[in-house]
Amino acid sequence: MSTHNTDKTTVELPKFFCFTKKTVERIITLITITSAIVGILSWRDSKVSLPKVRLSVLNNQCLTKVASIPRLTSSFVFDGREVRNLWVSKIRLENECNRNIIGVHGHDLMSSNLFVFIAKEFRVIQTELEQSEFDVDVQSCNEGFSLSFTKWRPRQGCVLKVYCEGNGVFDSSQFPSFLSDSEPFTQGELIVADYNEAKQKTCLLKRMPYWLAVSCIFIGIIVFGSIGLIVVYCFVNNWVVMIKRIRWNRKYRERALSLISKLPSDSEASGGIDCMPLDFWRNNNIPKPPKRSFFLYKEKICWSEILTMNFMFIIVFLLACIATCALIHV
Repeated sequence: MSTHNTDKTTVELPKFFCFTKKTVERIITLITITSAIVGILSWRDSKVSLPKVRLSVLNNQCLTKVASIPRLTSSFVFDGREVRNLWVSKIRLENECNRNIIGVHGHDLMSSNLFVFIAKEFRVIQTELEQSEFDVDVQSCNEGFSLSFTKWRPRQGCVLKVYCEGNGVFDSSQFPSFLSDSEPFTQGELIVADYNEAKQKTCLLKRMPYWLAVSCIFIGIIVFGSIGLIVVYCFVNNWVVMIKRIRWNRKYRERALSLISKLPSDSEASGGIDCMPLDFWRNNNIPKPPKRSFFLYKEKICWSEILTMNFMFIIVFLLACIATCALIHV
C-alpha cells in the first residue's frame, strides 16, 4: 500500500482563472499607462494653453415692452429718471482654456479687469451677478462692465444680468450686443457668441419621445442597479468563501489529508480534498469542505489575487453607481 503525502488540491489554478487574472492585470497596466499619458498631456496643455473666455448671450428681454392690451401701461425709473427702453440681457462667461487664468495686471490680463463693451445703441444702467463658480467682482459703467478676479479655473463660469437702456426709440429687431474693442489678454482671446448662436446642450434622452425616454431610463436603472448588486454580492461572497475555507483548513485539513493518504492508490476515492465523495466525509465524521476560494493558492492567502479582483469589483461598482445616479431624477 502506497501513501500520498501531497494534497492534490494544490494543483495549478484553472486556465480560465489564469486567463482572467492576466487579462485584469493587463487592463490595470493599460489604465495606469493611459492615466500617466493623460496626466502628462494635461500638464503640458495647462502650461501652453492660452487664456480663452467665451461670452454667451443666453437671453435678451425688453422689460418696457407691454403686450398689446388696451389701457395697460408700465414705466421704470432709475436714479429719479424714467427709463423708456429698458432691456435685461442674461449672459454667461466661461473659462474655456485648460489652465487657470490669473486676473492680475502683468500676468494674463492687459489690465486688472476684463472689460466688455456694449453696442453703441445701448448704455449699461446696472450689472447684477446672478451666479458665480469663482470669486469675481463686477463693476459697470455706461460703456459696459468689467470683471475683476484673482484666479479663474478651467470650466468655471459666472452668469450676469446686464440692465441696459436703448438710446433711441424701441425697436424689436435691435437687441443689445456685446463686444471687446481691445485685447483683454496679453495673449489670448475673448470670444463673444450672439444670442442666436448660444445654444444650451440637451441630453439625448430629452430629444427622444417621452415614452421612449422613460423606457430607456427605467431599463437603464434596472440594468445598472442589477450590475451593482451583483458586484456587491460577488465581492462579499468571495470573502465569505475564503473565511469559511480557512476555518475548515485549520480544524480538519491535516486530519483529512492523513486519511486520504491511507487510501489505496488505485482507489477511486483517493484524490484531492475537493475530489472526495460525500460518503468519505460521513464515514469519517468530518464536515464536507466548503467551496474552494479564488483568494487561496495552495491553501495560503494570495494577496495579488485579492487586490486584483477587488480592484476590478470596485471599478465596476462605481461605474454602475454613476450610471444609475445619472438616470435618476430628483
